[in-house]
Amino acid sequence: MTIQNKLIAAFLGTISLLLLTMVLAVQWSFDQGLLEYVNRQQLQQQERLVQQLQRYYQRYGSWDDIRVHWRSIMDKVLERDRKRLRQERQNKEKSSHIPPLGHKPRRGSNNFRPGLLAADKTLLLGRYEEDFALSEIRVNDQRVGWVTMPPAKQLTDAADLAFRNHQFAALIVVAAVMIVMALLVAIPLARHWTRPLRSIAHTTHRLTQGDYQQRLTPHGRDELAQLANDVNTLAQTLEDNENARKHWVASVSHELRTPVAILRGEIEAIMDGIRPLDMTSLKSLQQEAEQLTRLIQDLYELTNADLGAMRYRKEPFDLTILLDDTLALYQTALREAGVQLHWQAQHSAPVWADGNRLQQVLENILSNTMKYAAADDLYIALQVEQNQIQLMIEDSGHGVPDEALDKLFDHLYRVEASRNRETGGSGLGLAICKKIIEAHDGNIHAFKSQHGGLGIQIILPLFAEQAR
Repeated sequence: MTIQNKLIAAFLGTISLLLLTMVLAVQWSFDQGLLEYVNRQQLQQQERLVQQLQRYYQRYGSWDDIRVHWRSIMDKVLERDRKRLRQERQNKEKSSHIPPLGHKPRRGSNNFRPGLLAADKTLLLGRYEEDFALSEIRVNDQRVGWVTMPPAKQLTDAADLAFRNHQFAALIVVAAVMIVMALLVAIPLARHWTRPLRSIAHTTHRLTQGDYQQRLTPHGRDELAQLANDVNTLAQTLEDNENARKHWVASVSHELRTPVAILRGEIEAIMDGIRPLDMTSLKSLQQEAEQLTRLIQDLYELTNADLGAMRYRKEPFDLTILLDDTLALYQTALREAGVQLHWQAQHSAPVWADGNRLQQVLENILSNTMKYAAADDLYIALQVEQNQIQLMIEDSGHGVPDEALDKLFDHLYRVEASRNRETGGSGLGLAICKKIIEAHDGNIHAFKSQHGGLGIQIILPLFAEQAR
């Protein structure tokens, strides 16, 4: 069954169950009320019978001939009810203007079956049991007998039963009409609810087939609208990942093709005799091979970082000492690149980290500054605040556009889209740096430096001996 049919069945089943319960409850309540009404009628008839028997005893002084006069007494008691029923029937037929269909049952006296007891409760007429209702017959303040009446436990009169059945049939008709009305409401309501579900199902099916440009139009603020928004977010994420994958493949192919093409060109030039096979040409081939090796190694490390397979050997050490040692190694290179270093250690900064990996991060940032920043000054500041260490590296170069700041650490991202190696690297170094910092429970991001160039902030957790 489709969801629409399930909703219709559930709605219709619930309504039917409620209506059935209502019909049974109303019918039971009606039966009890009608039975109570019959009992009250019998009590009134019993009182009239007591009055008739009092007159009879006053006239004859005994119950000797009561059997002979019993029928005439009962006719007098029931005559009032017969007149009332005839009047009610006439009024009903006049108001409805509908001729009677067949024989109408007449309310008779079969429900009224009293008995008569003597003063000492000796049975004279009818029958008597312990649960029968008793009405005392008194003449001249003297008890002369009792009228007995069996309680009405169920309806037996034909008119009462016909009236009861008519009411039950009316309830069934009303319930059937309500079920039809519920069905008329359930069908469009189920369609309204399932329409967005069908759209979501269609969109997700298209997503599984690789069509990531599918989007939904949410309506309202309910759960289905939230689900549609989530599907749109999923579609956007899949589309972004697919574009990133295509960009990754294209960039990796380009990065690998460039050194391979140079190597092939150099080798073909030597084989064709255009270039001599000497130390100069071999050194050029070696440089291209090293460039290709570095690129492959970077791809390998980045892949391992994405898979969580990059190995770390963490131990406690002072980040300030690591900075001093690394900057000492790059002092000469920075001077030759025309970069003035501004750094002075102020206090210790204990960390729990892999020193070689953090040195790799620092060397990558310093190399980029020397090669591509065109900066005159490099500012490095280290601060320890509460439970974290903040390392700021800023230069005074030309910087990068604001829209590129959040993308610098993406895989193979280059500010210069032509991917010319003279103006930038492969775009893997900073991505590897981000993976290393995140593996140390830290954070790294780029910002526009107050000195005019690019700024990079690295935050690492402060190491405490007791947290080791």
